[in-house]
Amino acid sequence: RTLVVSEPGAELRIQEGHCVVHKGKAELQRIRLAEVSRVLLFGPVQPSTAFLSWALRAGADLVFFD
Repeated sequence: RTLVVSEPGAELRIQEGHCVVHKGKAELQRIRLAEVSRVLLFGPVQPSTAFLSWALRAGADLVFFD
């Protein structure tokens, strides 16, 4: 499954086995890590260090677009 994040200023975090997309205090999206195989990030989106580490270990495709 592909996770697409295009909300400017959004942050990607890992919480309790899920990838969680936040902007400020609002949760925009939540998906189980086991379901993610590709992540597309458009614009100024900030993945956490834990998220980047998970993507590398899991072999998930991680693509950044300006």
